[in-house]
Amino acid sequence: MSEPPDPQRPASAAPTEEQLDREMPGGSESAGHDPYAALRIPDYWFYCAGWVISVLGQQVQSVAVQWQIFQKMGSGSRGALALGLVGGVQALPVILLALPAGHLADRFDRRRIVMASQLFAFLCSLALAAVTRADSPVWSLYLLLGLAATGQAIGWPARSALLPQIVPAEVFSNATTWNSSAFQVASVAGPALGGLVVTFTVVGAYLIDAGCSLLFFAFLFLLTVRPAPRAPEPLTLS
Repeated sequence: MSEPPDPQRPASAAPTEEQLDREMPGGSESAGHDPYAALRIPDYWFYCAGWVISVLGQQVQSVAVQWQIFQKMGSGSRGALALGLVGGVQALPVILLALPAGHLADRFDRRRIVMASQLFAFLCSLALAAVTRADSPVWSLYLLLGLAATGQAIGWPARSALLPQIVPAEVFSNATTWNSSAFQVASVAGPALGGLVVTFTVVGAYLIDAGCSLLFFAFLFLLTVRPAPRAPEPLTLS
C-alpha cells in the first residue's frame, strides 16, 4: 500500500553538489574543489612537464625504430617478425626487473634512480642515432633498445613512487589525475609527432628523444623532494 501524503511533514530537498563535496571523504569544508591544485605547486609542474616531454620523446623514438626496421627488413613475413621482436626486446626487461626495481625504489633515493635512468636513456638514444648514421646491422638496434628498456624498467617504479614526495597528501589524487591526462595526451601526440619527424630524418628522431630525456633529467634536478622512509629488509627472493 502507498503511504498517503502528509501535508504537515516538511519536504526535504535533494543535497546539492556542494553539500556532497563537503560530506564526502577528502571534500573541502571551507572551499570548493580546485582542479588546478597540483599545477599550482612548482615542483609538481617540473615533474609533470618533464615526464610528459620524456614520454613524447619515447613515442617519437618508437616510431623511428619501427620505421627503420621496416625499411631494412621489408614488408614480408621476415619484416613482420622483425617488428614483433621490437616489442619483445622492450618487454623482457620490464618482466624480469619489475620486482628488483621496486625494491630499489624502496631502499634508495628515488629521484636519483629516475635521474640515472634518464641519463642512461639519453646515452642510448645518442647511440641509436650513431648506429643509424653508420647504417649498422639490425641487431645493433635490438641491443640498444634492450639496454634502453632496461634503464626504463629500473626507473619506472621509482618515478611512480616519487609523486607522494612532491605533492601534499590532500593534493595527491588531483596530481594523479593530471598525470593520467598528460600521459594520454603524450601517447596520442607522440606517434603523430614521430611520423612527422621520420619523414625528414630518422637520426633526428633519436636526437629528439635524447634531448627530451636530458630535459627531464634537468627538471628532476630542480625538484625539492621530501624524504621517504627506507625499507629495512634486505634484497631477497622472498
